[in-house]
Amino acid sequence: MLLILLILFPLIASAGKIDDALVRAGLTEKQPPVGDITKERFVKYDFYRVELKDNKLFIGPIDRSEVHTLATSELQFDGFKLVGTDKGEWGGDLTLYSPKGKTQVLLKGNINKILRFRNSIYVITGLAHMGENRGNVLKLLNLETNPKIERITLLPAAPVAAITDENNIYILTIDGLLSLEYQDDDFRLRIIANNAPWSWQLPNSLVKIDNAFIVGMHSGVIVVRDEGGGKFSFRFYGK
Repeated sequence: MLLILLILFPLIASAGKIDDALVRAGLTEKQPPVGDITKERFVKYDFYRVELKDNKLFIGPIDRSEVHTLATSELQFDGFKLVGTDKGEWGGDLTLYSPKGKTQVLLKGNINKILRFRNSIYVITGLAHMGENRGNVLKLLNLETNPKIERITLLPAAPVAAITDENNIYILTIDGLLSLEYQDDDFRLRIIANNAPWSWQLPNSLVKIDNAFIVGMHSGVIVVRDEGGGKFSFRFYGK
């Protein structure tokens, strides 16, 4: 009985955090949207972002001006600064700023996320536009002396957000959810969801709480729960 309680308690606690955030946001469970986002739907419903602050889940609408704002990602380390930009169909770049003021463009392309994972720095790139839907995970090496870029893996779709835990990089794509699991000094790519309910519904953010993922998107959020045995459930919450 004690073992069962130890297993269930964190699941119940995480469900409570998610439910509380949904109530604060005024979202209730509904059928997920399907089909393209029409101009009428785009204007009628908000974009929702999900965030963790001090281990508390926040769900809230995004100001519409932010939707079209130039996306940037930054990371500072040992006096250096990396800045990545994503200008959509107009590309982007990854720039390294040294402590001495030197500037070096390391990569041309759409930079979605720069992150530190297990004492290394990774960059996630990609674009979904006009039939193009692709992505990459890259590792940056020797940044202080002779910068090099090593590809870790191709992605089956364009990334929109990424988060990490102790052993995984989780990547939200335009139509799915992936994990890069670190084992024996190498990565193993696992597809958690493909053709997910947020496919082409403009997903924008990702949070993980225990065994659940929360995806922010146009019209609401989707809660993805690991039900065990490689099975995941999907529930949409909107206005």
